[in-house]
Amino acid sequence: MPNAAARTSGSAPVEIDALLALALSQPERALAMAHDVLGDQPDPRSASIARQTIGIVERDAGNTTAALRELRRAVRAARATGDDARLGDVLATLGVTLGVAGRTAPALRTLARSLELSRGVDRARVLLRRAHVLLQTGRPEPAMDDLRSALAATRRAKDELWQARCLIHRGWALTLVGDFDRARADVASAATLFTRVGQLHEAAFALNNLADLSFLEGDLPTALSLLDRAEEAFARTGPVPLHTRATRAQVLLSAGLAPEALATTEAAIQHAAPPHVEAQLLLIGALAAFETGDLERSSAWCRRARHVARGLGEPPWLARVDVLELQIRAQQGQVTMPFLRQVADLADRQTERRAPEAIAAHLLVGQLALRAGRLELAHHHLDIAARARTSRAPLSRVSGHLAVALREATPMTDRDNPRPDRVLRACGRGLDALHEHVFALGDVELRALATSHGAALAELAVTTALPGPARRLLDLVERSRAVSLAVPTALPPDDPGLAAAVAAAREADARLREPGLTPAAEAQARRDRARHEGEVRRRYRVLTSSGTTGTRRLDVSALVEAVGTDALVCLCEVADALYCVCVHRGRVTRHLVGPMPVALRESEFARFALRRAAYGRVPGLARLGARVEQVLLGDLGQRLPERVVIVPPARLHAAPWGLLPNLAERIVRVAPSAQLWLRARAQRPTGHVVFVGGPELSTEQLEVATHRNRYAGSRMLIGADANAAAVSRALDGARLAHVAAHGSFRADAPLFSSLHLADGPLYLYDLDRLARPPHTMILSACDVGDTAAVGVDDGLGLVTGLLGSGTSAVLASTVPVNDSAAVVVTGHLHEALAGGADLASALLAARRGSRDDPLTAATAAAFAAWGA
Repeated sequence: MPNAAARTSGSAPVEIDALLALALSQPERALAMAHDVLGDQPDPRSASIARQTIGIVERDAGNTTAALRELRRAVRAARATGDDARLGDVLATLGVTLGVAGRTAPALRTLARSLELSRGVDRARVLLRRAHVLLQTGRPEPAMDDLRSALAATRRAKDELWQARCLIHRGWALTLVGDFDRARADVASAATLFTRVGQLHEAAFALNNLADLSFLEGDLPTALSLLDRAEEAFARTGPVPLHTRATRAQVLLSAGLAPEALATTEAAIQHAAPPHVEAQLLLIGALAAFETGDLERSSAWCRRARHVARGLGEPPWLARVDVLELQIRAQQGQVTMPFLRQVADLADRQTERRAPEAIAAHLLVGQLALRAGRLELAHHHLDIAARARTSRAPLSRVSGHLAVALREATPMTDRDNPRPDRVLRACGRGLDALHEHVFALGDVELRALATSHGAALAELAVTTALPGPARRLLDLVERSRAVSLAVPTALPPDDPGLAAAVAAAREADARLREPGLTPAAEAQARRDRARHEGEVRRRYRVLTSSGTTGTRRLDVSALVEAVGTDALVCLCEVADALYCVCVHRGRVTRHLVGPMPVALRESEFARFALRRAAYGRVPGLARLGARVEQVLLGDLGQRLPERVVIVPPARLHAAPWGLLPNLAERIVRVAPSAQLWLRARAQRPTGHVVFVGGPELSTEQLEVATHRNRYAGSRMLIGADANAAAVSRALDGARLAHVAAHGSFRADAPLFSSLHLADGPLYLYDLDRLARPPHTMILSACDVGDTAAVGVDDGLGLVTGLLGSGTSAVLASTVPVNDSAAVVVTGHLHEALAGGADLASALLAARRGSRDDPLTAATAAAFAAWGA
């Protein structure tokens, strides 16, 4: 029989009937073979199959115009065969493609004609395709009816491939109605069947759908891991579909990575895509732009999404465009009564449709109505939004409890009083739900970003608690502080790919520091570093937590007992004002300090002055310190005892605490949170002492060579021996580690902040892999003590990362320091440490020993003792 087989150069023949299956398993190969068939004067049946194959591949690549052209030619060829089954199958493919192109009505008419021509298992295949169009337009119930009949017929025929296709579509339908457990079972069964029959491309789509389900349930690490597997599987059979790119962007956005989500959608939208995929990409891009504050772009992309979605009927995701457009208008201050009624109508429609966006819409109405003073309307919609507090998804419960808290905070009449206890109870439950979500994540950066979902709750909680007992305020501040460090950092697996990516990033960074680098070489090194850092991040983001999940509560009574006659000063921001909550001698008291913007400005000015000292322009420390102390502590500094723990908000981590006059003469520790201080003080120092000397210090190796003599049996790594691998081994299990090396704080990527060693940077990612992090670390050369404020109140950087990983105490500076002066300061420090002092006490001794020389005194003031 002529044209019964297709062949590509160097390949074995493939039966013509196998081309259609190949179109979905190996699309590029199928496309080449189909063109070969058409070039060989095929008979009508072979021509119809070849053109149908081309149409499927072009459709799935986003080229719907080309796909429709080929499929109409396939219909003409199929009619010439006189075979109703052949014509019915091509019409079914044409119907699906019309649906993908956004032409729903002709799609359903074409599928109806195909059903008239089809019998038995062929009819089941057409029903499946009609279900696809119905699901794409947001109609799961009629789709389920079609799928029920199709699945029964394919099972009777023992057709495993089409069974799998029915199951993956039923999983889609069940997802739309919120039955995630049954949806997951169906999609997992489909993946098994696709793999068994060799349809690896469709098996990859099943992985993509499982990632969607994990995302919808808030399990971001699993979603990202499944997407990684899906993309690897797709890459073996052809390009990664844009739908998968859209899913990844959606997960990144949910994780708080709006800039990455925006970049992902911008790159994807440059390629041809079916209208429903293009519109979804535009929606995700609009959401990401909104989160980054680019309201103009967000609004423009919403309009584009609507334009592209014309003809798709009422796809369920289109509701999110409605909500987003209203959120944009609200942000722009366009809140009028007609606008409120419009938002309220939208929220009611979304509830009728059981749309996932309904809760967000009702919460938005409630918040806008409160702002407009329409309390009855606000309470009505907040009551509806509050239903989400029983959801399985933790982040939905956050929204539900926020709705309850807002309702309780706003009495209906002037005769009613706000009920702060009920407000705080709802806030507490919402924060518990948030922590359930956060603590399931293994990656510290994702944890910190995820706290943003609780920003409104945290703000309402501290505002409500402010007039009440100081103990309660302290508890609520702590519930949103340094949350990413509250459970131990997940230890990365022994992953060769991760180790290779970290090593490659180190090599690219080392190239950037080579002298005489040409602009082209520098640009290439930066691209390489960004690529390898992206791979490291990707592998970390799929980690799940190694700690316990559940609620995070500070035991205030235990804290009070632990502080004893010392003092713990928790600084917190409430409504743009800075407050101190002081724990001392069994009492917890609250003190207003002043405006938070002033504290931030003066703190940054003082850091700038200390930074100049490293280059020989030493400021007048006394006047500068008194000025910054007044805006950070007010009059409280004068009343503090000898030993003090400062717990600042993340935005004040880098304040020059050693410069404040009343702290300069005290034993001062700085901690990201009171809970982390309690955890750090419980650790006991054991192990060896190690000194590391990095390259390019003006003092060469004088610092480590001099100080190591104070410790019998101490180790020293200098020169080429001070490389990342050797230093990591030496740090593991150390009692005391002193690293004299330049460092870099990366505000753009705080977890890639590093210490510069012989072969490149030593990253926090390297230190994460230590089985036993050093008990005490001294980082003496450069400004690695800085952090980036992320989420509600988390500071990410090298020092906080070390404390989160288990290091008890860290000495670091938040500004560059003079190398020679640092040798003198650390000499005084080690004299005290070798005599048995703890790190904070030794730093006080160093400040006292350095006061006679202005440069050395400024250098000592630049350091802070973090932790216990």
